[in-house]
Amino acid sequence: MLDEIVLPAKQLPKNFVMSDWVQAMMDLANLICRVESPACDNCPLQAECLGKKKWRDYPQPKIKKAKPIFYGAVLICKNSNGEYLLERRPVNKKNTKPKTAKAIKPVTDISAGLYQGLLVFPMTPLVRDLKMLDQQVAKMKQQNIIKQLKNNCVVHDLTHRRLVLSLVFSEKTPADGKAKQGKAADNMIWVADDKLASLPLPSVMKKVIKQMAD
Repeated sequence: MLDEIVLPAKQLPKNFVMSDWVQAMMDLANLICRVESPACDNCPLQAECLGKKKWRDYPQPKIKKAKPIFYGAVLICKNSNGEYLLERRPVNKKNTKPKTAKAIKPVTDISAGLYQGLLVFPMTPLVRDLKMLDQQVAKMKQQNIIKQLKNNCVVHDLTHRRLVLSLVFSEKTPADGKAKQGKAADNMIWVADDKLASLPLPSVMKKVIKQMAD
């Protein structure tokens, strides 16, 4: 047996430590038993290795499916006091989720529950089609909300989707009739620049802040 060859009971040194042996086997596996290019010829255990003899019996690594990509725009709104506008995402009390994900269905709505109750920069609904995002941005231009559309964007991976967010800069708040310059709606607050880093923001928003500084 392989364990008797590698670990002969009668030949163990007095200062033998089992954890050291386990670590040695793990190191050997990392160096030799590589999934894409195993170095079997260099392995001291190849003669008794069942993985080499019966490799068809071992499960093959699963091919990861590409995550669906959702596009959106993040509004970076700054007032005359140097403060940035943040909004608190609504909480879905019923916590219901759509049964099926449609190709162009927004995922920032309440039913999807993305970033529930967290502070974020105002965002457009996320869409699967870039043309729909272009329509949203064009509408913001018509409302004179957009001051500058930054060329670079933030890419962020969630468990089942990838977000690609464009950065839109403005000195005007979203034209919803509730938020005005210097005064935020109930679900919005103005935050000083030096306080942004200390807030418990989602990691995607921290990436946005980093892009703002670049």
